[in-house]
Amino acid sequence: MICSIAIDIGNTRTHLGLISPDNRTCLKRSDFPSVQTQEHILAAVNDLAETCNREIKYITVSGGIRNAVIQSLETLRKSYENVHEFKYTQGLPVRFEYKDVSVLGSDRIAHALYGNFAFPGQSLIIIGSGTAITVDLLIKNEFRGGVILPGLNMQLNSLHISTDALPDVSLKGDFSLPGKSTEQCIRAGVINGTAWALEKIVNKYKELFPSEKFRIISSGGAWAQLEDVVSFRAEFIPDMTLLGVSLFPCYL
Repeated sequence: MICSIAIDIGNTRTHLGLISPDNRTCLKRSDFPSVQTQEHILAAVNDLAETCNREIKYITVSGGIRNAVIQSLETLRKSYENVHEFKYTQGLPVRFEYKDVSVLGSDRIAHALYGNFAFPGQSLIIIGSGTAITVDLLIKNEFRGGVILPGLNMQLNSLHISTDALPDVSLKGDFSLPGKSTEQCIRAGVINGTAWALEKIVNKYKELFPSEKFRIISSGGAWAQLEDVVSFRAEFIPDMTLLGVSLFPCYL
């Protein structure tokens, strides 16, 4: 079985996935802190490659940390052929209505590629919930832009770091309203406030494009804290970024 490997070097963690030949399934994945990328990436790729007897069609490296991407490409190209850098090119099947596509996040491009591939001809609201939260519009095969919000942990960290009195709070715990402790108040504000913001954005998109029947899809580690709080339902696709990254060589 000839597979591919997709790599996403995020702000917090680096994720790797062994992708099935039809680009629809992540067969095996691994991850580690992004600061340890150069230390672990070759061993992690070797481990995934052994799963399919080293029959790797291509490896695609994506991420927002430019130096880490370049170093990873250099490391992997010493041991593997067909190692690609994920980036915007005019050959992609999605048309991007964006002021400067060169600075559009690679995760958002990957999500658009996956959405266009998995749900051809449909209009999508795509939510990515990682270090930052993105809510993007894909209408048919046209990326129409979106919004960027601070992620849940980023909000918690900002409140703690930017003040003298507010404690360092975990997402785990009671976030019901009204809060009865400082920790609960912070958690309630961050989780409920983000959920309400997402609801407002989704409703605004539907208002702006009343003729579209939107399908909502989501990905990212923070969605578990939000999915039962928002009033809408989204189809959760845990490996959406990696699956989108894996599609890139198909369009070269």
